Amino acid sequence: MTPREAKQHFVDFLYEKQRNGEYFKKVHEGQYRMRCPFCGDTQKNMNEGHLYLKIDLDNDYNIAYNCFKCGEFSSYITEELLELIGCDNSLKNELLNMKRTSKKYKKEALIVDFDFKLPDITIMPEKLNYISNRLGKKFTKEEFENMKVITSLYDFLAMNRIKDRPFENYVLNMLQRDYVGFITNGNSHILFRDVTDKNKYSWIKYPITKESNLNRVFYTIKQSPIDILTKEEITINLSEGVFDCIGVANHFDYLGANTMNIAVGGSKYSSMIAFLINLGLVGDNITINIFADNDETFNKDKKNRNKVYPTSFQFLHSVLKKYRPLFKKINLYHNVKTKDYGVKKENIILKKESM
Repeated sequence: MTPREAKQHFVDFLYEKQRNGEYFKKVHEGQYRMRCPFCGDTQKNMNEGHLYLKIDLDNDYNIAYNCFKCGEFSSYITEELLELIGCDNSLKNELLNMKRTSKKYKKEALIVDFDFKLPDITIMPEKLNYISNRLGKKFTKEEFENMKVITSLYDFLAMNRIKDRPFENYVLNMLQRDYVGFITNGNSHILFRDVTDKNKYSWIKYPITKESNLNRVFYTIKQSPIDILTKEEITINLSEGVFDCIGVANHFDYLGANTMNIAVGGSKYSSMIAFLINLGLVGDNITINIFADNDETFNKDKKNRNKVYPTSFQFLHSVLKKYRPLFKKINLYHNVKTKDYGVKKENIILKKESM
């Protein structure tokens, strides 16, 4: 019995429970959701569940689970879970035997994909105009949808029947009126940008549900999934913010197959690379491009001339050198014309260093 066969038998078993009226749902490729047998899960709605299962048939990792209600977590399938959900001895033995030969996920590698629908983005076109004008490019409706743009917070909440409200009504009204949103990876948060530049905060991070804050917050453009087992060339572009990410992808034609564009949400590139390694993205066919903000030039501290900036080539070389043998290349970039990449293409001149 191969691990793939054992995992497929387990998925088949869970779908059989679904046919018998129990809640079980595929939320993403290799990710499933069911009611948590450890805590009993929510009693308000029996058609919801908070136990997420990572069951990837195409790799040699074990089955991991994490409850986003009670916190029950395991990087491998356990006898206790199998007992609680009523597995027979034959299936139980198949799954427990995997523990000896299969790899284990780290908890931080378990990304939950919340299953939300996105409303029509053409409702408030002035917000889309802000994106186009800032980047100097006219985008199609499909391109905006791939950016996972939210123009109406209230339509999004209504469409998905979301009752959680993390902020007071005056903040929600402000977000509805003045901000354009971008759904993060895993659909756990909305990153809102003020399109009027009149409010106190340029950016506001909006957790969509109470479980949202258990996810790592970063933004990706919607692209074709990457097969981590492929021998083809893979390119991963890391930048700081949402508009940097969109600018790099569109200005330098990084929207094709086997490409990821990620806004880290800060300058902790080392942490993001470690996270990607935990996901299995490592190999001599992978190139990492880091499009760092040029703080050393444009945000220079005149009072401290010897300050080392976390986005400087010097600092990035020092913290990333340990990862260099794990990839084909790690390239560092600065924009020498303006600080970042969330601008029109004519305002970008790249300076590159390879590690």
